Amino acid sequence: MNNIILKLKDISVCYGEKNILDNINIDFERNKITSIIGPSGCGKSTLLKTINKIILEENDAIIKGNIYFNDINTNDMPLETLRKNIGIVFQTPTPFPMSIYKNISYALKYYGLNKKKIDEKVQEILKMTSLYDEVKDKLNSSALKLSGGQKQRLCIARSLSVEPDILLLDEPCSSLDIINSNKIEDTLLTLKEKYTIIIVTHNIAQAKRISDNAVFMYEGKVLSSGKLEDIFNNNENPVIKNYIRLMDS
Repeated sequence: MNNIILKLKDISVCYGEKNILDNINIDFERNKITSIIGPSGCGKSTLLKTINKIILEENDAIIKGNIYFNDINTNDMPLETLRKNIGIVFQTPTPFPMSIYKNISYALKYYGLNKKKIDEKVQEILKMTSLYDEVKDKLNSSALKLSGGQKQRLCIARSLSVEPDILLLDEPCSSLDIINSNKIEDTLLTLKEKYTIIIVTHNIAQAKRISDNAVFMYEGKVLSSGKLEDIFNNNENPVIKNYIRLMDS
């Protein structure tokens, strides 16, 4: 099996006259965690939204270039198929205003699973995200009553319910305390056995803890990408060295 699951080739994005991404070329490895880092406003979140084409919901966005998922050009894939295979979890957790159980079972029911299979799958997914023991006695309670960290893990679980190959996460720990951040990190390290994970993070320490690979972005460009240790320890680019020094201090 090809170890590269996702290829971005000459990707550029602009809003009207404003360029956000400029000629992005990255290969993402299967079953690895890749952190996308760089200063605020450098295009990290736009890159995530471009990968599964959520950006197309923004009327003034213009995309150039090609993205290949398992060597298939995503321009040739129905959006529903693309977004089933490449899920996304945003910075602010947004559970559906319904029960914990229904948040997970919603998509499963849509894809035609029977009640017994749905029950099994809900339990399996909640265990994968280390939520089951915390919510097993209140599955029929509103998901909106969960804590911030629990809501974020529920949103991750909901994304996993359709069994994507790739999970995109945009700053999933930015509003969480260290205990809940650690739970998210532990969850992601477990999930990479089955999924490919691409995470935008400002937290350099977090990137070092959980990532196999990293991408450093600056002003809409990729300055460097590759193995984590090469980005953080063996990189002579002055912009990258200065950014890491400032964020580590």
